[in-house]
Amino acid sequence: MRIREADPDRDLTTIRALWREFLTWADGELARRHGIRVAVEEVLASDLADLTPFAPPAGRLLLVDDVGIGGLRRLTDDAGEIKRMYVRPAARGTGVGAGVMTAGPAPGGQDPPCRARRQMKIVWAPSAISMKSEALMMPSTPS
Repeated sequence: MRIREADPDRDLTTIRALWREFLTWADGELARRHGIRVAVEEVLASDLADLTPFAPPAGRLLLVDDVGIGGLRRLTDDAGEIKRMYVRPAARGTGVGAGVMTAGPAPGGQDPPCRARRQMKIVWAPSAISMKSEALMMPSTPS
């Protein structure tokens, strides 16, 4: 398993494919659970139009081979947000997601925006017509 910083110029095709799969999955789940649909292509275009929130030091966009992606964004000094975490079904249960969550410093030695504790919960927000993964976060370096 190789985890690396995504390069939007070089990796846009892979980023687009993984995010489309994520959004398609989210669309199906929201429709099944809440009768709400996601405009997959419109959301995808909006997401990919500006990837700067995922640029270090405020965030990271990580790829795991061609099977997983995870965006991490710093919210405060001691809290972060998981964005667009997705692992292809065939690779689930192999540690891909955990690898993204515990990735070390970004190139240049910048601290990761956050590292997740063991507990993660999925929060469905049908009123916002979105699905977000939210985790209890801790500082990237222990206090």
